[in-house]
Amino acid sequence: MSQRRKLLVGFGASALLHVPRLLAQQPRRIARIGILIAGGHAESQARIDGFLKGLRELGYIEGKTVHIERRFANGNVQSLPSLASELMMTSVDIIFAPDSVAVQAAKSVTSNTPIVFATVGAPVDSGFVFSLSRPGGNITGVSNINPELSAKRLEVLKEIHPHFFRLAVFDSGSASSPNPPGRRVQYLALERTAKTLRVEMFPIDISSRAEFPPKLVQLRTWNADAIYVMSTPLNTNNRKLLVDFAAQARLPASYPSRDYVEAGGLMSYGPSREALYARAAVYVDRILKGVRPGELPVELPTHFELVLNLKTAKQLRLSIAPSVLVRADRVVE
Repeated sequence: MSQRRKLLVGFGASALLHVPRLLAQQPRRIARIGILIAGGHAESQARIDGFLKGLRELGYIEGKTVHIERRFANGNVQSLPSLASELMMTSVDIIFAPDSVAVQAAKSVTSNTPIVFATVGAPVDSGFVFSLSRPGGNITGVSNINPELSAKRLEVLKEIHPHFFRLAVFDSGSASSPNPPGRRVQYLALERTAKTLRVEMFPIDISSRAEFPPKLVQLRTWNADAIYVMSTPLNTNNRKLLVDFAAQARLPASYPSRDYVEAGGLMSYGPSREALYARAAVYVDRILKGVRPGELPVELPTHFELVLNLKTAKQLRLSIAPSVLVRADRVVE
């Protein structure tokens, strides 16, 4: 072998020996996650903390191994599409859009970037996924199965207060989306149960926060003797207003999640939303590791919590039956 050839072979071997070291020195690209929220920072923080905790448990550290872009609509759901566009301009790898209106907005600006949800009640009926087992497309996540839970919430309210027959139902959409995805499915499920229980329903449709005060006043003229608050982003963002009115009107009310009861509401039944948000982090992790969203089945919750506020029950002069109390997962006193 010539001296020149020996030098070339030696150089090549030396370069191969250093390849792993060179690769190890290459900076790893930090994943970019976009979070799109219909509400404001304060009222959404506990749930977002659940999502961030889920990410940390999977090894993601914000600012080190993952970059997170947050966008809040502060109750103005009409702004969600533009906020979703902003997230896309930051080159996010994935969008976490927890509820139906956020998913709808994210879906309107991308058909490629993965979208993960956490509290969508009817993802198939909403047109977000092809089926629960094989979502297809770029959207998947965790459902809170609100339509299925509507019946249970009304049944428990009837157990607590057997003598109501006129139910005011607080529904809510928005001016730009009067029929948000899944809203009709949830309402129809509630309507079927109301007929079975011989309860007359009075729907109260609200499209903005400004409409709440006059609608609440109008409710008094209908002689409703109970309230049912549907699971919608607008209701969630105004939960304290709804709880305070129910207290002023001295009416028992059923709510979709624990945070209403913690704010003074009478009762709620459903999965822990913080737990659903944390579970959504698992989807984000798997997608960032290369799994296609369309191949990840939509997950359904398996644990539901009945939460009761005994202080509110006492103020309403309601005596909750032992058969209901014994089923409560949490009691606020």
